[in-house]
Amino acid sequence: MLLANFLVAQRLLQAYGKDGPALLRNHPRPAPKPLEELRKICLENNIQINTSSAKTMQTSLEKLRNRVSSGGRFTQIDYDAVIGLLTRPMKQAQYMAAGGSETSGAWRHFALAIPYYTHFTSPIRRYADVLVHRLLDNALSMPRGKFFFFYISISFLHVNDTQPPTITLTTPGTKPEIVTQKSGYAVDQIAEYCGRCNEKKESAKEASMRSDKVYLCVYIRERGEPLDDQKGVIVGVGDKSLTVLFPDLGLEERLMLSEFIPGVIQKTEFNEEKNELEAIAEVVSEDKTKLLKKFKLGIFTHVSCVIHARFKPPPCDVVVKLKEVL
Repeated sequence: MLLANFLVAQRLLQAYGKDGPALLRNHPRPAPKPLEELRKICLENNIQINTSSAKTMQTSLEKLRNRVSSGGRFTQIDYDAVIGLLTRPMKQAQYMAAGGSETSGAWRHFALAIPYYTHFTSPIRRYADVLVHRLLDNALSMPRGKFFFFYISISFLHVNDTQPPTITLTTPGTKPEIVTQKSGYAVDQIAEYCGRCNEKKESAKEASMRSDKVYLCVYIRERGEPLDDQKGVIVGVGDKSLTVLFPDLGLEERLMLSEFIPGVIQKTEFNEEKNELEAIAEVVSEDKTKLLKKFKLGIFTHVSCVIHARFKPPPCDVVVKLKEVL
């Protein structure tokens, strides 16, 4: 599938050129600062992640998985936490028209570590693939070498994600109006369609996440009792809130500290440098005695929680309460 999408992208570029309406899917390199912060957080927890490229990150994840499989300190939930953390600095992949970018480096797909890519293999569920099929159909009908055949040479020497491969496109002098006439699409038109596809894809993603939340709430209601002793891991900490990942449920929730910690909070202290939060709360024990309890929470802290469903006021949502720090 990946090879098919790559080769179709290449054929579109050969047909329409670097300034033409070839529909591509690019994935920009993640923002360097948050990626470096993530690397340091992992290192502080004895997890080494090389963030210099997509390939080195994948290699680091494979090494971590092997450590999890061999037993010891790290478990599957730690691996899931690293995966969740790595997605944060990542930018969203986007559809784009090749001619709408200033340089060929903008076509690059960071996660796949290839110079260009498109979506061709699923026209029954993605409109972008339908457009690619139409562009490819026109491209295949063009006579090679007359006006539209481009020679693409890629130099992979010393290639890394900070220095994309050199892509050279040469042609006998295809004019943009000829490309538009033969393809049926102008660059601006494809760029507009790409914008709509990007918008709808993001909306579909949000709808899917919301749907999962609704089904979870309905499941909790139907079983007649909350989900007890749900294992989670903290993947984000702030001075008044934190984010907990529950891998078994496919759930990641940002929670206000006052709603997450049991009892009445008396004092909090947030260490931004260490990404740690300490809270002292007044809780009631089983024998109805009031006592002060200290909670120390940081990234990679394992927790056990109770998850309730709330239907009023709408929309429905989950309510997560800390049971204990593991």
